Amino acid sequence: KEARVRIEETKAGRKGKTCTVVKGLERLSKEDAKDLLKKIKAKVSVGGSVSEKGELEVQGGHAPLVVNILLDLGYKDVKVSGGKPNAALKWNASKEERDRADAAKAAVDQQKVWVAAAARAAAKTPQAVAAVKETQMLKTKAQLEKQLSGGGLTDEARSALIAKLDRILAALNPSP
Repeated sequence: KEARVRIEETKAGRKGKTCTVVKGLERLSKEDAKDLLKKIKAKVSVGGSVSEKGELEVQGGHAPLVVNILLDLGYKDVKVSGGKPNAALKWNASKEERDRADAAKAAVDQQKVWVAAAARAAAKTPQAVAAVKETQMLKTKAQLEKQLSGGGLTDEARSALIAKLDRILAALNPSP
């Protein structure tokens, strides 16, 4: 089943009561949507309905449980939207659901490690190092120009600042 399913918990328009909304199944026929909702409601033991837009609404905050149910039913692209990808499971969740949630959390953690490693590697490339150096030189140049325009410098200090500024400008604009 190739539908891109997103699940979110919301209180909007429900007088402060949480509702789990399943989006992305709008292409299902009304009967198929009702059958799917019936399966979800039976496993979660709550009420629910199919909205006019074709979204499934399940009473209460059951996003992680609904994700697991849809994955068991064969849906491939099922994710919790709206922030927390792995909200805590209920205290009475089955071992299979807890294991699946733990595996999903481990995958997210591993992804974060890979992204951080890639960022560190990218920061060490010659282009990245050169960009950092250039930024630092531009800041130093601005500080030196501010000191020179401020006045109150001896001739020796002023010539030292000008020499330093010349070295920075030469480094920023190398001549061929």
